[in-house]
Amino acid sequence: MPRPQGSLNKVTKETREMLSEALQGHLSNVNSALEELREKDPKAFLTAITALLPYITPRLKSINIDSEESQPAQIIIQPATPEVERFCRESFEC
Repeated sequence: MPRPQGSLNKVTKETREMLSEALQGHLSNVNSALEELREKDPKAFLTAITALLPYITPRLKSINIDSEESQPAQIIIQPATPEVERFCRESFEC
């Protein structure tokens, strides 16, 4: 029986769990190493941070919208506070 779409296979899941457990006690060491790298070699620091980003931030997926409607999309932005709403009205003549 195939595994559900999008679910991790058993080896991937176990590998991630082992890596997570191995790194749990070393986060302060990683932070110290990154700080030392930042001070000694800023370019290498940026390279290291760039390499780590895919493991920290979610991946964005592109989507295609096939629509036969010829009307443009309407975007409605609602201010979070009355102050923001007042600022928008004064600044952009909403």
